[in-house]
Order: sequence, then structure tokens, then C-alpha cells
Amino acid sequence: MKGILREIRYFLDFVLASIKIALTGDRRYYVWLASLVMLVVLGTYAYVYQLMHGLIVTGMRDQVSWGLYISNFTFFVGVAASAVLIVAPLYLYNYREFEYIVTFGEFLAVAALIIALTNVLADVGRVERLWHMFPLIGTPNWPDSMLVWDVIVLNGYLLLNLLIPGYKLYKKYIGSEPSNWIKFFIFLSIPWAALST
Repeated sequence: MKGILREIRYFLDFVLASIKIALTGDRRYYVWLASLVMLVVLGTYAYVYQLMHGLIVTGMRDQVSWGLYISNFTFFVGVAASAVLIVAPLYLYNYREFEYIVTFGEFLAVAALIIALTNVLADVGRVERLWHMFPLIGTPNWPDSMLVWDVIVLNGYLLLNLLIPGYKLYKKYIGSEPSNWIKFFIFLSIPWAALST
């Protein structure tokens, strides 16, 4: 029990140290963060307005707005899947030159997956019915619906890309080597990237 409590304390220290590092900078950095927060607030307002009044408020017809969301979705899925191009050489072929950029690539995949999944969220339109897409709790039209496939596969890929670099950074933070069990998830993420495209 003491070992579990110690690991939880180390993990919380790691999370707090990461937040502190992310929020440390000079005045220009804080201006940049404030402008990004304003953009997020503006985007959230626009999305809530669209949600309340329908896609017609975009000024586009259904096919155009659908195409805009789907093209953004497809682009960011491709960006997320491209992380495998630096993960595979390192772990399959032991190409050590990629060792220092793999974590950045995996976190880039996380950012791209979040953007891709929010494009699906905006495209669905009726968010209160989104739970129907998930197995066991909803009634997904799977395997007929590609959208359900994308949501399931992309959420799995997102979890893998959060777990792997997060675990490696945490182990580096506490000064120990990652356990071998993480290799299973690393090798699983390579074909999973192909499933997401």
C-alpha cells in the first residue's frame, strides 16, 4: 500500500511540475497564452451558437460545411498517423537518431487527434446524441458507419499516444528506466496508426 501511495505522490509531483514548466515564461509568452485562450473562448462561443441554431448559421450549405469539417478531420488524422514514421524506425529498427524527437512526435499526434475528434464533434451537430456512437452504452451502427469506426479507433490511438510518452516522461522525471510492458503498447501503436487512416 505504501508503494502505491508513493507512486501516486510521485505522479502528482510530476503533473504539477509539468504544469509549472508549461506556464513559465517571459511577458511575451504570457501574451501569447492569453491570445490563445481568447481564441479558444471565441471558438467555443461560435460552436455553442452553431449548436443552438444549427449549421445554417455558418453561411454555408450542408454539403460545404460537411466537406469543410471532413477535410479538416482527414488532414489531422493524417498528421496524427504520421507519428508512426518516427516511432517505427526507433523501435522496430533501433534507429537511435530518432530517440530525442519521438516524444514530440507522439505529443503532436495527441494534438492532431484532439483537433480531428473535435471536427467530428462539430460535424455531428446533435451532441446530445453522441453517446450512441460508443459500444456498450449506445447503439452504434457499426460496422456500417465509418464515423463510428473513426471515433473508436481514434480514441484508442489517442489513449496510446497519451500513455506512451506520458509514461516515458514520468519515468525520466523520477529517474528510473521504463518497464518492459510499455513496449507492448509501443508496438501496438504502430499498426493502430494504420487503422486510423
